[in-house]
Amino acid sequence: MPLPGPGLADQLKFIEATHHFHESKRLFFYPKIFTNEPVKKINWKKFPLEYYHRQYTLNWWTMLGPLLLFSISFGLLKQH
Repeated sequence: MPLPGPGLADQLKFIEATHHFHESKRLFFYPKIFTNEPVKKINWKKFPLEYYHRQYTLNWWTMLGPLLLFSISFGLLKQH
């Protein structure tokens, strides 16, 4: 499982994805555990390996906003 990204938002998304992963497994297995269902009855092929994949969202205004603001400010200051 790859690590989440460096930011707090990435950490929170990773924790949320981990929570949903464990909840789905818990909801499937807990009834079987508490009814003493034999392990051999479980179709283990229904549980392939799962990986966390980060979803990248790119916000162009957040990325380019400071550059545009600096460029405009510098251009205005240069004229005076």
